[in-house]
Order: sequence, then C-alpha cells, then structure tokens
Amino acid sequence: MYSWMEQLETMTMALVHQIEHSTEEDIVAFVQQREEHIDLLKNGTVNQAQLQEMRDQLSKLLAYDEIILGRMNEFKISAELGMHKTSTARKQKSAYESTILYDSLLFDTKK
Repeated sequence: MYSWMEQLETMTMALVHQIEHSTEEDIVAFVQQREEHIDLLKNGTVNQAQLQEMRDQLSKLLAYDEIILGRMNEFKISAELGMHKTSTARKQKSAYESTILYDSLLFDTKK
C-alpha cells in the first residue's frame, strides 16, 4: 500500500475518533490534506490491480464522510444562528437609534 494511502487512512480515522472535539480549523485542515492525497492518486501511475485495491480502501474511508459531513453541518447551523442573532440585534439597535437629523425647529405661537 502506498504511504499516502496509509496517511489518508490514519488522518481520517484520527478525525473520526475526535469528531466531537474537532473545530472548524481541524476539519478545514483535514479536507485540504485529503485533497492533496486525492491529487496524488489522480496524478499517479497505477496498474489495474493496485487501482482495485485502492478503490476498496477508499470506499471504506468514504463511509466516514457522513460523520464528517454531519459535524460540518453542525458548524453551519451554529454559524447561521450566530448570523441571525447578530442581524436581529442590529435591527433592534437601529430601531432605537435616531438617524433623522433635525435641521430646523418649529415653534407654535398663540394668537
């Protein structure tokens, strides 16, 4: 087995085991490293037997994608809630702040 395939398997398993404690940065780093490993696969020269072996291993690794995507969706929902709270706070703040400039004053006179 290729060393990059072993590295891909190792980092996938490490992320899956620590998924509840992983941060957005951890997942972004994982995705970037994974993309580099996939590029190595695309650019490498492999025969059919090696390709079949890799497909089996990659299909096992792809089974963990659902877990990783679930964690990514948790981050997405959290970010959406934060943006909604910020938007609501801005609306409430602007409702109380007067943005109208009064350039003139009117006086009522009694006749």
